[in-house]
Amino acid sequence: MHTSQLSDSELINLYLSGHEASLGHLITRHKKSVYTMIWQKVQNRELAEDIFQDTFIKVINSLKKEGYKEEGKFVQWILRIARNLVMDHFRDSKKMKTVSGGNEYNIFDTLNLKVSNIEDKLIKKQIHLDLIRMIDALPPDQKQI
Repeated sequence: MHTSQLSDSELINLYLSGHEASLGHLITRHKKSVYTMIWQKVQNRELAEDIFQDTFIKVINSLKKEGYKEEGKFVQWILRIARNLVMDHFRDSKKMKTVSGGNEYNIFDTLNLKVSNIEDKLIKKQIHLDLIRMIDALPPDQKQI
């Protein structure tokens, strides 16, 4: 019998008994639906491919550890794993600090790497003197604060 005519549970049993190619048939059979679901959620090709790969790594590990209980719902099981990995990705990305905005972020714009020149020193000194003068103009109770 040709493997394309076998059910998912038969392919799983073949895979678990050492027929590695049957896993390839399972992946090929469900690739489109799993990948499409992931891509619809993340809208990024590279990320969708990574999550797709992680999904089947998790499927393989679960199959080998006998974490899959045959109930005739193999596709739904894979889709649930993929959906959970997508949610994990978004959960983790919310925890990460990101910089948003229209322009690309450049760390060198935030660092003060320039060498001070005379003009910069004069401006800084003038600002310092102006600040002292403004503080002196404050009432005594506000100066203390």
